[in-house]
Amino acid sequence: MVTSGLMWIVATVVAVPCTITVMPTYVPDHLTYFVATATGDTVGLGRQGIPQIAVDMGHYNQIAGPVTGQYFLVDRIGGKGRELKGERVLDAVIVPWNFDGACQTVHWNWSGRWVDPGTRGFFLASLRRKDRWVRDTPTFDVLYASAFPMVSGGGLRGHELREYYEDTLKPSEYFELVQRLSSEPDRDAAFQELKRWAAENPTLAEKYPASRMLDNNGSNFF
Repeated sequence: MVTSGLMWIVATVVAVPCTITVMPTYVPDHLTYFVATATGDTVGLGRQGIPQIAVDMGHYNQIAGPVTGQYFLVDRIGGKGRELKGERVLDAVIVPWNFDGACQTVHWNWSGRWVDPGTRGFFLASLRRKDRWVRDTPTFDVLYASAFPMVSGGGLRGHELREYYEDTLKPSEYFELVQRLSSEPDRDAAFQELKRWAAENPTLAEKYPASRMLDNNGSNFF
């Protein structure tokens, strides 16, 4: 059994279908989580192979292809790169990537404007090295972009994954929960912190995705 460090993916070595859940708890130091609002602007990045983080994870199909990023306004950021924002809204480019049936990272085949302008949501991403930023703008790769962003009132927004709940955490509430959990050293400690948070915030704990995280008893945490 191989579990990815970025996107809660479980896939067998031989095969084939994988299971994806979008429930960040313990976030490794090399990842960034943030709340951002999509703009209508996009930028072509030329032909690129799969980002290095996917190669490092062993989940990739290394074929070069045309890549497009979309501009976002980041208003809250945690994890790696959190010092970028300071007191201002951060301009950022987010590059979407897709996955196949075996959880291999592949190129995004839909519009480069992959999130509707004005949509505000929660993202989990990998910050590129500064020498690979687009036009000196902080640039992030979102693997399995069809699962993001997590939006208020809509649950999970995606081209391939559509799962809706009437009562969901707002992106800022989700950010605060993940920020609290990500301070823990491992997923077991994070789950214990999740239970403490639920006891302190019983109303929020009943909302998706917190309710699903608690129901799963940590089994899908990476």
